[in-house]
Amino acid sequence: MTNIVQQPIAKYFIADTFKITGRGLVFAGHIIEGEVSPGDILEFTAFDTVIYRKIIGVDYSRTPGALKENVGILIRCESEDEIDKLRNTKQNNQVALIFKSETPDMNMPQKTVSIPKVKRAWWQKFLNPNKF
Repeated sequence: MTNIVQQPIAKYFIADTFKITGRGLVFAGHIIEGEVSPGDILEFTAFDTVIYRKIIGVDYSRTPGALKENVGILIRCESEDEIDKLRNTKQNNQVALIFKSETPDMNMPQKTVSIPKVKRAWWQKFLNPNKF
């Protein structure tokens, strides 16, 4: 069994969910604060119950001009039935907590995603160089 440290290390906003056949359930959204890595534990609410699932994959993409990075979190589910149920309950617009697992999984790739530093566009520097 996986133990978790009581203090959350990150907060994650769930904007959407989707299923990847043969892999699991993906939460799409963005990191509000902190860092997220495979092996961490995601806490979210579904079916009026707090659920903890291990993160087995993290990926992100940047949209030009966006202030937030899109971050996808793949979680380990107990069964295909659970994936379908969670997908159909729409976890959208929920803030999930991320906890560091005390029992590292040596098979997990160690890719960490954190809050990006907001880059200023060239015109923002030109118009107001002292603000940033």
